[in-house]
Amino acid sequence: MKKRLQEEGLFDAARKRPLPSLPRKIGIVTSLEGAAIRDIINVLRRRHANVQMVIRPARVQGEGAALEIARGLKAVARVPGVDVVIVGRGGGSIEDLWAFNEEIVARAIVLSPVPVISAVGHESDVTIADFVADLRAPTPSAAAELVIAATKEFSSRIDRLSDRLRAAARARIQGRSRRVHMVSGRSALAGFPGRVAMRGRETAELSHELGRAARSHLAGRDRRLQQLRRRLEACALGQRFAGIRTRLITADGRLTSAIARRHHRADAQLRGCAGRLETLSPLAVLARGYAVCWNGDRTAVIRDAAVTSPGDRVRVTLTTGELDCEVRLTNESAPRTEGQEP
Repeated sequence: MKKRLQEEGLFDAARKRPLPSLPRKIGIVTSLEGAAIRDIINVLRRRHANVQMVIRPARVQGEGAALEIARGLKAVARVPGVDVVIVGRGGGSIEDLWAFNEEIVARAIVLSPVPVISAVGHESDVTIADFVADLRAPTPSAAAELVIAATKEFSSRIDRLSDRLRAAARARIQGRSRRVHMVSGRSALAGFPGRVAMRGRETAELSHELGRAARSHLAGRDRRLQQLRRRLEACALGQRFAGIRTRLITADGRLTSAIARRHHRADAQLRGCAGRLETLSPLAVLARGYAVCWNGDRTAVIRDAAVTSPGDRVRVTLTTGELDCEVRLTNESAPRTEGQEP
């Protein structure tokens, strides 16, 4: 298996990822019962108290331990903000460390989206996990030291750059100070401080005059504002608004009454039209006892008995329902008038 993984390039140094310079959240996959977790926590708290730790418990020896370690690596890498993961355990026999020689653990380390530090056993113990990890630590404590070593180096570099910046600033200021002192000692600048003092007094006088003019201008503006305010108050806007509100209420009442009258007139007209329409409706004629006789396929109204023959089918529409009839006898004589005996 080691030869196969090596041929796949999983041990290549070019594949290994560097550790983050300022890790803010560190993932840890190990057992909660061993000394490794306590060593890692103690070192991180002592060297970098502000770092956050995400601990994913997992069995690190025995049957099923390799599967738990692989699942723990996947789970802790999915936690938002995790920058690096430490996976390992304390020392033991080769049988105790065998879970870290399983291919499933090696694949999980390779597929981790963040760098992984392998810290298995003592310095002399070497497992497949050490070969595929981005960095191998001889012990869990050393892994904690390595993960914050970059942070310490980063802080030291900041301190060194700060010292260099302060030294450069002091040197620059001293050079400028010497140049000013040298220039001020020249004969052409002998009365320069006196001229500067005179210009200072003139500047103070001009500033005083400018302040007085600004205050006078603001006072005039304030008086004008007060006059405008008094004129505005004299307009009695409140009373004008009250009168406008009264007229609006009166107009609203008249408009409501006009709408109601218009509605009543329209309703009366609608009722009259509906009554006339009802009078002219064919259905009203049928309701008085009359009927409509149709040919068999209801395509024409029969108004003359002569157009039918015995045996024809006709349909008779009544007020309610319809009759399907057969002609047995036709009478082509003129219809009887009202009051005529049959």
